[in-house]
Amino acid sequence: MALHEAHIYVCCTRSTTRLSAYVLAPSELPHHPAYVYFQMNLLSISEGENSIQYCLKLSSATGNAAYRSVFEPKFKIHFNRRPNQLPPLGIRIEPDLKTLGFKLKDVLHWSVPSTPPWILKRPTIDLSLQGFCKENTSPEIYRSKFYELCDKYKGFSQLYTDGSKVGDRVASAVVFRNTTNTCRLPDKAGISRAELYAIKLAMTLIRRTKESNLLILSHSLSSLQALRETKFECDLVYKIIKDYSDITGRSINITHWHGLQATLALLVMRKLTLLLNWLSLSPSRI
Repeated sequence: MALHEAHIYVCCTRSTTRLSAYVLAPSELPHHPAYVYFQMNLLSISEGENSIQYCLKLSSATGNAAYRSVFEPKFKIHFNRRPNQLPPLGIRIEPDLKTLGFKLKDVLHWSVPSTPPWILKRPTIDLSLQGFCKENTSPEIYRSKFYELCDKYKGFSQLYTDGSKVGDRVASAVVFRNTTNTCRLPDKAGISRAELYAIKLAMTLIRRTKESNLLILSHSLSSLQALRETKFECDLVYKIIKDYSDITGRSINITHWHGLQATLALLVMRKLTLLLNWLSLSPSRI
């Protein structure tokens, strides 16, 4: 057998720390014990990853029939005494979830929305400032474009939203005239969730005001894209669009802006959110 027709296969078995090399013909490869062992290991790793992904998704669906069997497993002592018996998924996956740092108390519970998403009214998202690259655009151009945006929405009251994250601490805030609302989110929450929750805070303020024309200015492009593409798999996207649909008789627009630091409201808001991150306040469950 010519060497160029062979497969050189290198593997390491559990019983030894040394590498073993095999020169095998293509027809011999599928039947060689080392190759079979290697494929079984790959299959085991793939099954483990799929199990973890399944359990992470299941953790938010408390109404699922499999939830209690995975996260409230029974007969642990029984299976600990009989190591040869295959325990259920909940017991097998528990060490892997602990290794990942998974905590069930930090998971937001998902439920079927009462109002079908497809009948909700979609918000107006203005991404006219998105055409400019932040790194290559001077602040003066951004400021000029921002004034053009303000002129486009002349007569609209402005609400500024932003999210902030320092270490594991996360917070959201909205500024509307002389009112500032802030909220500390659960530790280790993502910054994109903080940005979306800030828009949710803005919708709450809009519910309380009697003004007819309002403009929400968000610092997060990804949040606005999620709203524009109606990514209802995110609960906050559904809640924001639900609030928007419930508010009738008013003109509400949402726009994105970045690169502008001259607005006093935004500067105040960012200082407040940064301060809130460092305060020893209990995180809110949202």
